[in-house]
Amino acid sequence: APPPEEVADVESDPDIKRIFDCVEATNYERSVARVIRKLLCFPSDATVTHANGTTTRIDKIVPGDQIVAAAEDGSLTYDTVSRFSIFDDTSTGYFIRILTSQNHTVRMTATHHLPVGGTCCTELKMAHELRVGDNIWISYEDRLTAAQVIALSAEFAEGLHNPMLVHGGFPVVDGVITSFNNLNIVRIDRVVIPMAEWLGAPLLLRRASVNLQCLWKHAAYVSAFEEWSTTSLCNNNVYIDATVRPGEMPSLTESSALLGTGFAVFLAVASITKKKTLWK
Repeated sequence: APPPEEVADVESDPDIKRIFDCVEATNYERSVARVIRKLLCFPSDATVTHANGTTTRIDKIVPGDQIVAAAEDGSLTYDTVSRFSIFDDTSTGYFIRILTSQNHTVRMTATHHLPVGGTCCTELKMAHELRVGDNIWISYEDRLTAAQVIALSAEFAEGLHNPMLVHGGFPVVDGVITSFNNLNIVRIDRVVIPMAEWLGAPLLLRRASVNLQCLWKHAAYVSAFEEWSTTSLCNNNVYIDATVRPGEMPSLTESSALLGTGFAVFLAVASITKKKTLWK
């Protein structure tokens, strides 16, 4: 059954604990579990705003749509929905519901990121790291405004959607500035995704990503728990225009784009000058 509507302390409520990853485990085991079970998503009835000002449900957007987003420098802009976006309208689960002092509400999975702090948008936290009193950022009268978190709760909802934007913008979802990944990954994707879309290689990269994730999840499980998982940790990835299954191999046509996309990855990694982990 869905949990209570509101809780005063996010860590004291058992229904919120169940959406965290391995809350009883060590820090290392918890971090491994996040990689194994990582979800960066919103429910189907979350909303975004098109460049023409109309608001639509997140499950109605399509690749190429222009939606309102924030840039890393804190300005409001528009960005393009990528084919790498996650679009699963059949799944259900628990989301962290965040209520702000400006009466904005957004729901996201525990490991989804969003900008916090005194300026936007270079400091990110995951939803489960938020505490009452933290500042997050909202879109208000065509500008970014800080808003305080005043309540955290858990909510059961349908769908798992994550709009990845071609140029690395921070999607504005339900009026709140969010991020489709951690900052270093966003900066890399800002270089890689436009080239990948231009080369027509997204399916190749998605197949490679799903297979690498599968291998990494099993390796991470063995490293943390010193035994093989008794069940498969590999999952289908439901993208906005295709479903990619573990074990699928790229065609020769798709493989021809590998050098170009590999070069894009090299350029992106080289542009990250700060020596921080990519997986924080």
